[in-house]
Amino acid sequence: MASAAAASAAPASHKPNVAATKLTVKNKPIAHNHHHADMITGVLTSHRKAVAGETVWLESRRTTGKKFAVVGSATTGADGSASFTVTPSKKTQYELVFKGDATHRKSHSGVITLKAVKG
Repeated sequence: MASAAAASAAPASHKPNVAATKLTVKNKPIAHNHHHADMITGVLTSHRKAVAGETVWLESRRTTGKKFAVVGSATTGADGSASFTVTPSKKTQYELVFKGDATHRKSHSGVITLKAVKG
């Protein structure tokens, strides 16, 4: 299982009333006998409390690519979590992105790398 986390760094130009956020990411293989997919889960928090009802974006790129592309979005639940099921055909990197809002700063998770799923 891969796991990564990153918090946003706030430049001096940010409004003081906008709370910092942290977005963690982890993955878990799905299936009993054979590995068919992965569940990527992120948790959005601010000051160690869950941030519910916010959109988190899943971005991916091939390990040889430079730019991430949006491949999905989900709304955080009461516990701040958002989950995505992926089935990479090649080695792929993923990250989660929260774009921020009027009360919370933007943040990115760390990057996780998943191998191609076996069929």
